[in-house]
Amino acid sequence: MNIKFGRYLYFFNGMKISKFFKYFIILILILCLSFFLKFNEVSKELTKNDIYYIELLLDDFGINKNTDFNKMQFEEKLFFINSIQKKIIGTEYQNRPISQNNEREPEDYYNFRPNSCFDNSRIMQRILKYFKIKTLQVAIYHKQTSYSWLQILFKPKLPSHSVTIAIIDRKYILIDSTNNFISIKNDNNIINIKDLNTFYNSNWKFEKPHPIFKNKFFFIYGLYSRHGKFYKPYLYFPDINYSEFKFNFINL
Repeated sequence: MNIKFGRYLYFFNGMKISKFFKYFIILILILCLSFFLKFNEVSKELTKNDIYYIELLLDDFGINKNTDFNKMQFEEKLFFINSIQKKIIGTEYQNRPISQNNEREPEDYYNFRPNSCFDNSRIMQRILKYFKIKTLQVAIYHKQTSYSWLQILFKPKLPSHSVTIAIIDRKYILIDSTNNFISIKNDNNIINIKDLNTFYNSNWKFEKPHPIFKNKFFFIYGLYSRHGKFYKPYLYFPDINYSEFKFNFINL
């Protein structure tokens, strides 16, 4: 028997065949999982259609679309963002969301004019991106006991909130979606999200924090919904942006 042919038979009849298929199957599973996660990921990119409707919104809000945010002083940047925040929330928060299994991008916001924490934070993030301001989505959950991450993701009717963190001059600043709270005190001291409970009754530059921050809470970066029904493909799998989700493992 030819030596090469014998090695060929050994590979396909001996122990090596099981190892080959084991690694092949693992590779296929990894590729399938990667494809699924990417397919299900919430996008942060702006399309031409997004930009068109953002500019219509800015015109309605009376905000100059040609504003050069980077040329502003820090204080000016805060008040510019607060001016957008006020227009999104309106004179009174109404908790009027876009229903599940529907898109919630700038066109949908413009046509429906929702007023809910998750819709408001999403349009805030889209507008800030238009002005080249980096943001993070943050989901907040009430914490009565020591929940694990899995419990947080699957426990039904858990009180929750959605906010934006804007990165301004390398500072991480929380922007609320239901009132005009921005996480900076009157003395210009910026309070980290994890410390809002401690500083809840401080003298803030804008309004007081949302009541969920008054007690113990848990927060997850990059999580847009637990049920997966806010963004396509509307599967029963959490709506997540993984470039933001990684910050759960980084100390900001």
